[in-house]
Amino acid sequence: SLSLGDAAEYKELTENGKRMKALMEKEYSYMLSRIGYSEKEIAETISASFDFESRIAAYMKSTLEWSDASALKESINPVTMEDIKELSPDYPLAEYMENNGWAASKLINLNEPEWLSGLNEVYTEENLSGIKAYLLCHYLESLISNIDEEAYRTMQEIKMEFSGATSTRSDEKLAYSETRQFFPGCFGRIYVERYLNEEI
Repeated sequence: SLSLGDAAEYKELTENGKRMKALMEKEYSYMLSRIGYSEKEIAETISASFDFESRIAAYMKSTLEWSDASALKESINPVTMEDIKELSPDYPLAEYMENNGWAASKLINLNEPEWLSGLNEVYTEENLSGIKAYLLCHYLESLISNIDEEAYRTMQEIKMEFSGATSTRSDEKLAYSETRQFFPGCFGRIYVERYLNEEI
């Protein structure tokens, strides 16, 4: 995934892209500080992560390209595991798929063949620090709402600043949404028990 969402933002940053970048930099910066990084290390890590993302983005379709009428047809590229091994000799996608039990598939659809060849191309020793920075930033950012209340409140403030909102939903409503997301079947069963009967 890309911090700025759209691959086009890495070619020419729009006003929305600038806002999104500022948002992500704040979240990354906060989380990197939480694991003890200095200001200099934070700046270097975030810069390396965005640099690496721009390398990946160069091989990805933009949102505009995906909305083109030809995009659906172009996204149908059935390949075999052998094809994947040939298309990606350096990046271990085939090995990853094998380890996750996905190798038995006779055909795998490759939405963006250029993405895979690009990923294979940037998967080099030379880009190792960028890859590490990218993984670290994205992983830490994914934890910001779950590690503790301080991080959660910081995330709320950053998101409100980004969206221009002046308040957020109550903790009770937020807890309800989170619970529903993680236990959808349970909520469905409770609804059925409370509001439905055998006749319905």
